[in-house]
Parts: sequence; C-alpha cells; structure tokens
Amino acid sequence: MLLVVVTWAYGQQESNKPKPASTSVQNSGTQKDPPSLGFNHLKDVSPIMDSDAWMEEQRLEKQLPGNQFVHDKRAMHEAAL
Repeated sequence: MLLVVVTWAYGQQESNKPKPASTSVQNSGTQKDPPSLGFNHLKDVSPIMDSDAWMEEQRLEKQLPGNQFVHDKRAMHEAAL
C-alpha cells in the first residue's frame, strides 16, 4: 500500500516539472493554454493515506451504493492529518 502511495506522489512531482515550449506556430498567432488535467483539483490533498479509513469507505460503498457522502469522511480525516 505504501509503495502505491509513494509511486503516485512521485508521479505527481514528475508531472509538475515545466516542459519546454513548443516551436510550432498556430494559425491565429496566439497560443492557447493547455487543457487542465483531471487531477489538478487534488493539489491541496495530504499525501498521507489512512488505510483503516479507506477500508471503512469501501465497506460503506457496498452498504450504501450511490451515496454521494461516502467519500467525505475519509477526505476530511486525511486532510486533518
């Protein structure tokens, strides 16, 4: 489990490195901002993961399918860590 978290954190650090600018010129003469990726909203999340809270979340997902608040308890707990 720890290996998964470390690998994920390392991937986040690698993706934050600036990339060299493209030399291609667009027809309009201005460059557009690159599209944002889906995980950009996770920048303020703590890298610490509580496996007990995660297992409880998995159990609640099975008991309460479709409940939108199942993930909130673990997210708030890990943010406090």
